[in-house]
Amino acid sequence: MNKIMKKIIWVLFITWAGISYGQDKPELAVSKIDPALVKNADAVIRSEISRYVIESPRKYIHEVSKTVTIFEEESPESYVTIWYNKYSKAEFISATLFDAGGNLLRKVKKSEILDEADDDGYSIMNDGRMLGFRSFGGQIPYTIEYKWQVIYNETQGYPDWRPAYKKESVEQASIIVDMPEDLILHTKTLNHDFEHESENKEGRIVQSWTINNFNAIDREESGPPAYELLPMILFSPALFKVGDYEGSMSDWKSFGAFLYELNKDKEKVTPEMAALVKKMTAHCSTTECKIDTLYHWMQQNRRYVSVSLGIGGWQSFDAVYVEKNRYGDCKALSTFMKGMLQEVDIESWQVVIKWDEEASLFLDDFMNFDFNHMMLHIPEENMWLECTSNNLPTGYIHRDEENKKV
Repeated sequence: MNKIMKKIIWVLFITWAGISYGQDKPELAVSKIDPALVKNADAVIRSEISRYVIESPRKYIHEVSKTVTIFEEESPESYVTIWYNKYSKAEFISATLFDAGGNLLRKVKKSEILDEADDDGYSIMNDGRMLGFRSFGGQIPYTIEYKWQVIYNETQGYPDWRPAYKKESVEQASIIVDMPEDLILHTKTLNHDFEHESENKEGRIVQSWTINNFNAIDREESGPPAYELLPMILFSPALFKVGDYEGSMSDWKSFGAFLYELNKDKEKVTPEMAALVKKMTAHCSTTECKIDTLYHWMQQNRRYVSVSLGIGGWQSFDAVYVEKNRYGDCKALSTFMKGMLQEVDIESWQVVIKWDEEASLFLDDFMNFDFNHMMLHIPEENMWLECTSNNLPTGYIHRDEENKKV
């Protein structure tokens, strides 16, 4: 082998070695973590920068750059998932795994990232999708470093920011909101004194909130809900646009007005259905009898089926749709029931709620969207109707397998 070839090989070797070494990150070694952060932690967030770049009331970009050390194989942090739909575009930019010493294990291949329908367990059809992968470093502990972004072309509000869940510690994490100065974004911090900075840059307001050295909070059987313990920031836009509608989350009244306009007049039934309602209740001499008769008729003749497409997560199919197809989701069935009651002069109102095993966060002084179900309220009788059930007595509410979420 001549001298020139040897020099070329040596240079290539040195270059390769430098690149390989440069891909290692000794600063990510587990030994570098404060022992106080490791205690009770299934995962430690080494760093996170989450960024909302708001371009208009309709469009924004969500970018995330995050590094997490996993100490428990089944930690939720080992599942990296982002959700999107036909109004948004999601992209994994990179994902890399490191061992306990910060040495590069490998980069996650694009073929490992799943792109599939978001099966919510109750909808026969929806346009939600999920992009993600399950990470595993081969040996616990390991570290994953990744970046992704989602571009939203319709805005239904901005996700709350929760830098840590139970049994997770944080070395450092920040969220940055970059938005036009003529837009208003309401914010509320909970359970932590975040470092906050704000500046005006060429007609845009850039704010950041940072948390450092947060120790993991252990899970406690029947303990307080997460929103009473964990640091979080809530965001509510004063103006958002989705589909042909414009709304506000400045307060509960303004958001209620948006939902009202979204579902206005959808309770109107056909003349044939109106005649049937009057015939079915002709024997009734009380409001309670009319409600009971119509509710049981709906239980026997209409069934729960969830179809969530486009703005359908908020907007109900109209009563005519339910009348024709003999099915509907919680919104459609509640709206249909409202229409029937309206034909016998009984006032009722659709009400969105959060139906869950855990307590939900609803603040009097701050509007935050956390609903997943709709029911019907009849003020005259102070009665609630669960319109997705086929067997509950009138006015009785009980969680069972039939009571589906939106």
